[in-house]
Amino acid sequence: MEENQSFLQEFGGSSGASDVLSTIDSANNIERFFNLDDFSQRVPNLSEDVTEKNSKLGDKLYRVFGYPSKVYYRDIARFIESYSQEGDVVLDPMCGSGSTALASLNTGRKAVVNDGSALAHFVTKNLIYPAETHELQSAFRDLKSDIKDSIDALYEVECECCGEYRPANSVFQSDIYECDGCGETFPLYENKTDQKSTYECPHCGTQLKTSVPDVKEQRVERRSPVLAKYKCRDCSCDSGVRHEIPVDDDVLSHWESKLKEYEHLFDELWIPQDEIVTDRWYTRESSWPGFEKGSRVVDLFTDRNRLSLAMLNNAIEQIENDDIRSQLKFAFIASLIRSSNRMYETSVVKTYYQVPSVGKVQNVWTVFERKFNTLVKSRDQLHEITPLQSPEDLKDWVRVLRQDASNLPLPEESVDYVFLDPPYGSQVGYYELNLFYSAWLRERSEEFDEEVIIPMETDDDPEYAKKWGEMMEPILSEAKRCLKPGRYMTLLFHSKSDEIWNELRRLMFEELDFRYIGYLDSERGTTIHTNRLSDTNLKSAYITFQKREGESNISLNQELTDEEKAILREQLQDHIGTNSGQQLRELRDEVIRIVHEEKLGHVPSEQEIKNIVASIRG
Repeated sequence: MEENQSFLQEFGGSSGASDVLSTIDSANNIERFFNLDDFSQRVPNLSEDVTEKNSKLGDKLYRVFGYPSKVYYRDIARFIESYSQEGDVVLDPMCGSGSTALASLNTGRKAVVNDGSALAHFVTKNLIYPAETHELQSAFRDLKSDIKDSIDALYEVECECCGEYRPANSVFQSDIYECDGCGETFPLYENKTDQKSTYECPHCGTQLKTSVPDVKEQRVERRSPVLAKYKCRDCSCDSGVRHEIPVDDDVLSHWESKLKEYEHLFDELWIPQDEIVTDRWYTRESSWPGFEKGSRVVDLFTDRNRLSLAMLNNAIEQIENDDIRSQLKFAFIASLIRSSNRMYETSVVKTYYQVPSVGKVQNVWTVFERKFNTLVKSRDQLHEITPLQSPEDLKDWVRVLRQDASNLPLPEESVDYVFLDPPYGSQVGYYELNLFYSAWLRERSEEFDEEVIIPMETDDDPEYAKKWGEMMEPILSEAKRCLKPGRYMTLLFHSKSDEIWNELRRLMFEELDFRYIGYLDSERGTTIHTNRLSDTNLKSAYITFQKREGESNISLNQELTDEEKAILREQLQDHIGTNSGQQLRELRDEVIRIVHEEKLGHVPSEQEIKNIVASIRG
């Protein structure tokens, strides 16, 4: 708190302005810092969708940490540019991995970003406040000299061409099944068919569907190593540098011997003991995600990777320079998911826990070095996108807080724009997922009691929607308190539930008396938890509101009036006429857009939408 108060006294920083947040509540000084013209009719000139995926993947600042359902900072920047001016102060009360801070810097705005999650706070601080690059690279080289060979030794395989031992970069693992057709065992790896969860026995061609409960009894081994890939630069064979080798008994025996040797050498290293938390949100008893209840975070890693991570983490924690140690720990934390059993063969799901039947386990050092290189490049990019001259200036333009979002240490009516990407009910259990990383931060933990979350698939329960609203109301109210009259707040939101949508609208219009300004939908495919291949992910919506300078006493309807139904039906009919192949979920997104744009009083239920669509198509 002392750090926060100090910041509030010094926020003027390198901009040349004096004490912005400490003087903002003085009526005599407000106009010195802000243009209070009415921006109520300003509508952002934005495209219909977020940035192309390939553009994001080439952005090192975006890629440096894979936070669940992260928003691309350049998309946020477009809203900041539309609804604020250079030098203004932007607030994000639930900032996640810091995208709003980057967007603010990118557009010449100051920012106060906050998150109650230990991981989110750690990630954002390390993203925004870079260490000196030369010192960071020097420390990395020392770390590599000290620990890389010891880690690589745990992954050694004998090259089939030259006979030398080389460290494997990745090891493919697979469940092993017994075929009920011929009785032979076989790995699922490389035996998948075109049908979901269906594999073919390579011995007799019999197919088995692993999602069928009875078939699971045919599994004889869980996640057995089957293939190792490595590089051998000394070989002159036709394979070139890249090689692969089946993991047979000899390879397994060599790995086991090395593992025992290094476990003896490093037998007192610390590893976290935190148990995985999932049942606050992920409540499906019949669909437990591939590991036992009561498992620890470290149980999501192989024995070899668990030891390698302990060795690497211990070496990082011995570094004396606080900034350098924190940045290297950031690269370490960012590498964890791709060092774990949560990986599929080429990808990883960040929005729920899952240990797949077939996956890839990577060499801990290989992943860490790759993440470190991305981090260094992101440091260079951070300097390119900001108007600031030195890293020290960043502390004057951005402050990263870990506070209760309903009680921020900011003066009343002190910020110019609010961007908020709140929890959508039961879509993502952020704190539960974040524990996978923050368990390695030792002194930090996730405050589960403070998280805004309801159990999965309870969105349509009016009582749970009400509970969600009760948790969100003080946060939205605090954001309103901090926002100047006449200024804007943009929410990035979606939900599968009309109950959640109507609760949000009740909060924004009836409770908080905001004025609706604009709605822009956007594809966002990584957040929604779908159940079938035919499921269509809902779109997110950027919804902008304005803080009224007077009261309006808005009251929303509990259902659509006949006149509103006619407006909705007419517009939806026009939409279906030009989008005849859209599924119900896609049409539901359009209904929500129409409700907002036409200022209708209620978001209809899924059944009501089905009835309207059926009457149109009938």
